[in-house]
Amino acid sequence: MKYQRSILVAFFVAIFCFTCTSCIAQGIDTVYFNKSWRLCEKPFASYYRVAKIHTDSLLFYVGKVQDYYMNDTLQMEGNYAPFGMKEGSFSFYHPNGKPYAIGQYTGNQMDGLWEYFYPDGRPQLKIDLAGNPSNFSVLEAFDSAGVMTASNGTGKFQAFVQYRNIESVFRLEGKVLEGKKNGTWNFYAVHRALGKEVLFVKEVYEKGVLKKGTVYTAYPTPGITATYKEMPDHVSIWGFDKLPSTELFLKDPVSFPNRYNNDDLIEYFYTGKTSSYDVKDSSYFGSMMGVLTSLNRSPIIKKFNEPNKIYGGEVIFTTNDSGNIKEVEVNGNLSETEKDQMSFFFRKFKNIHEVADEDADVLTEHRIYFYSVVIADFVPLRYLPDYPEKVFIFSPLPYRAFIDFLKTKKKRKAKQK
Repeated sequence: MKYQRSILVAFFVAIFCFTCTSCIAQGIDTVYFNKSWRLCEKPFASYYRVAKIHTDSLLFYVGKVQDYYMNDTLQMEGNYAPFGMKEGSFSFYHPNGKPYAIGQYTGNQMDGLWEYFYPDGRPQLKIDLAGNPSNFSVLEAFDSAGVMTASNGTGKFQAFVQYRNIESVFRLEGKVLEGKKNGTWNFYAVHRALGKEVLFVKEVYEKGVLKKGTVYTAYPTPGITATYKEMPDHVSIWGFDKLPSTELFLKDPVSFPNRYNNDDLIEYFYTGKTSSYDVKDSSYFGSMMGVLTSLNRSPIIKKFNEPNKIYGGEVIFTTNDSGNIKEVEVNGNLSETEKDQMSFFFRKFKNIHEVADEDADVLTEHRIYFYSVVIADFVPLRYLPDYPEKVFIFSPLPYRAFIDFLKTKKKRKAKQK
């Protein structure tokens, strides 16, 4: 009976592994991420990943995974088991290629020894998770000058941790004695309203025993909000921000606007192509309105948001007989990256209706303008505090004509009242 059970287990494991393998995307093995680690197209990428992707009913990575900065410097390497869980050695790297963190995952959880390093490669922290990220032991620690501050589980250290279930990263300054928590542990976090780091929690330990915990508030009035003496397993080593995002296959809405399912993502994994902006309409006017509506979506205009720049320029483009973009020329005060991105957006359009004019041959060159609308140019001074300073838009009119149009429209409304 025991022998038969072993055969059955081996059989089902083999079937499962075969199923997983047969559902791995065959089209691409390189995907791109933006700076927030959301899947995107290459022109908007800050990182890229080389990996195999399981694309059946569930999406997950299988086998060796390597992430790179866009200059081809390794950012992370690790391994995902057949079920899509992190398993085995993982290494993370600073942008200069020096190691940032090295350790093990077991069953999708950080485990065992983990070592952290400063950007110049010098050691920063060595901890032992012993199968429980909420009960880590500090073995060694070094300050930024290279001075050892903790050795053999005794001394002071700094680490980034998660406190309770709060989805924020806290900088912990603590002390240990012979491997146990000892003395004062201070937890700091950046306060959103104040825009700076403040003390959030202070805990006092004696040879591993919590004596008192104090929770502070810094805004609007500094003070103490709570105290406690018992809170087991409430502090855990912070993982890596990127992993939840990449493992959930979160999408950049510019590249993957489908909010309701991952059909566009699956198609991309197999073909390497993302969806075009289809502006098919019964008239040229309708198609151009579709182009402008697509361009003025929030995820796109946010790409052109340098705070101290007043944008201005135009895009000249031509279409072929099928209504697809043939040539694009971008003029204006854009960076090279912004020009590449804007050109990329325009090349995604298809099925633009032809111009229904007898002399359509002279109208095959189309223009769309872009600029920062300075709100003060048409909103009375007393209302300005209620508006942003400027808004980036794509428009069929040059800037001055657009402002005149707004002012004329405003006067007509005033007369109607």
